[in-house]
Amino acid sequence: MTKERLQSLSYKSLLEIAERDHLAYDEGIEKEVLISLVLDSLEEERRDREKLNNLAVRIEATKYNVSLDEEFDFSSAEEINLPERYNETKIMLMLREPTWGFVYWDLKFDVMKILNTDSDFEGLFLRMIELSDRIYSKEDILDFFDIPVNISDRRRYIRFPNEDTFYMIELYSMVKGNEKLICRSNIIETSRNYILPARDSETSNGDELIRLSGYSSEFGAAVPVASYIKIPQRILPLNAEAVEEEN
Repeated sequence: MTKERLQSLSYKSLLEIAERDHLAYDEGIEKEVLISLVLDSLEEERRDREKLNNLAVRIEATKYNVSLDEEFDFSSAEEINLPERYNETKIMLMLREPTWGFVYWDLKFDVMKILNTDSDFEGLFLRMIELSDRIYSKEDILDFFDIPVNISDRRRYIRFPNEDTFYMIELYSMVKGNEKLICRSNIIETSRNYILPARDSETSNGDELIRLSGYSSEFGAAVPVASYIKIPQRILPLNAEAVEEEN
């Protein structure tokens, strides 16, 4: 608001502005003095607002202020060390892709102590279970297989035998020839690793959708690109490894 604009206001309006902004003034203050008081307040408010805006802009700019050839300097940051274990008996199964899963687990300290000191303890193993439904029951078990693991192990990648089905995993201890269930994981659903052939239609754009999705119909609609082209940091299916060896 300019000085000319304030001068065009009535004395009563200026007093209302001063009251609104909590300005201190003497009773019977002259209009010009009151205008100067209001102008000073507005100028101070503007400067404060610019400082806050500039600070926000500088903070935001620092997020993108590192070039590709530079590295972040964490020398002044406090080093954070994540614990190797959390003293919790738990096992989790995660879907990495339709044919591969990742499982990780942990055991409480007292459980580890009992196993390590038990002379009858023979080892640990994982039991991968295929289910016909998302809810676990013995009647829904379609198949299973066991994987021996060391007591020091905490994680493992596992290849799923089948697609478009349900899996869960259990951690067992073997004590004196007897199996003992320690914990049971969540249930995951695997998807298909292929695309079903498109229905015959003059308006079908299935081939284009397949191409954009990263799949290829070069060797048939049911063969994904991931099965014959190497993707960095990805576990490849066995048939992809065979193709790589041939090349």
